[in-house]
Amino acid sequence: MLKTWPFGVGDELMGEPILHRRIHSVRTAAQETGIDERRLRKILIGYDLVRSTEDGLSNAWEVFDAEVAKPTLSEITELIPANRFAALVGASRSQFDILIADDVFTHLFWTAKKQNQYGDQATDARSGMRCC
Repeated sequence: MLKTWPFGVGDELMGEPILHRRIHSVRTAAQETGIDERRLRKILIGYDLVRSTEDGLSNAWEVFDAEVAKPTLSEITELIPANRFAALVGASRSQFDILIADDVFTHLFWTAKKQNQYGDQATDARSGMRCC
């Protein structure tokens, strides 16, 4: 069960306390990071940590190695969504997109393959921004 269920610190298994997390689910990672489950899943798909919603399990049961994902989860909690970043710098979305195109800000994005009626097409799942 420890290898397949997302037990965390504070949980118990057969009367024994869990001392460290081995497995995360999309849901437990979202709860720990404070990131919306749907957004987090898109990010984790981009990092090849979980399967797509169509191919995988529900967020509560789509699990991944917590240690492998630790640096990723730490990094993404420092990101600011593009729309909030644009508001912080006082730019409209179109102005902000120009700033990104001119490399004024460094953007981080993940590309997820999405199957559609025309075949495979890469879709941008931009998740956050960092200032220069």
